[in-house]
Amino acid sequence: MALSLLPSCKSTYTTASFEETPIPPTPSYSDERYWAVLPGKYPQDLKAITGEFEPKKADVFFIYPTLLTEKKDPSWNADVHKENFRNQVISQSVKYQASAFAKAGNLYVPFYRQSHYKVYVPPHDKYEEVSRGIAYSDVKAAFTYYLEHYNEGRPIIIASHSQGSIMAGMLIKEFFDNQPLQQQLVAAYLPGIRITKEDFSSLPPLNHPTDIGGFVTWNTVKQKHYPENYEKWYKGGVTTNPITWTDSKKAAMSQHRGYSIQTVPFIQTPCRLKLSMA
Repeated sequence: MALSLLPSCKSTYTTASFEETPIPPTPSYSDERYWAVLPGKYPQDLKAITGEFEPKKADVFFIYPTLLTEKKDPSWNADVHKENFRNQVISQSVKYQASAFAKAGNLYVPFYRQSHYKVYVPPHDKYEEVSRGIAYSDVKAAFTYYLEHYNEGRPIIIASHSQGSIMAGMLIKEFFDNQPLQQQLVAAYLPGIRITKEDFSSLPPLNHPTDIGGFVTWNTVKQKHYPENYEKWYKGGVTTNPITWTDSKKAAMSQHRGYSIQTVPFIQTPCRLKLSMA
């Protein structure tokens, strides 16, 4: 599978080589401190939006996007012990993204050692694969712990954005695609990267609001302003209309239930994302 997002950005980062930079300590998901959200343990930002937790019949496993973007930060992967990073996950992605799913299911959001933004920017992208491996090892460990200790056979929704969707794509390939666990999959929400119909062998794109067992995905840009290298990075990707939940090309503004141009936050998306799987 090869998934990509946006052309390269020209940037300058202060950094050391990957080999000379310490890898942050590995999270242990048996410890609740390594979960940004667990059912019944909602951060205040989430409670303010959704109210107190009530048990649901399905689960939502959410993987947040790239938040580690500081150009002077020499790290290649996030240290999930740092309070500023933990707070950023909760105050940005949990509050404005994961909250959309909080009433649909029991919400699980693990902290993971995500890759720094710079791994998608030349010349630092030579470390993208090894950095991605560290990030995915956490997501896999968190999901494995979730399955063994929390799920109890309930239906599963996978939700993500940007780098989180790269992690989710890898997770789906390993745990759901042509696997028995696909029977528990309600849907995978994978916006922010390009996914083609060929990227999964048994998970179809969902083309109707009542379809289950597959995935939806989209990328958004300003009207009439396609990004550079559209042909290379976007063309051929599956597009789900996130208003109609079909492959329709248009939707009326009156159909949109939750958009306000004044209040929607900006979450940093890497200039170029790649996902490669054996």
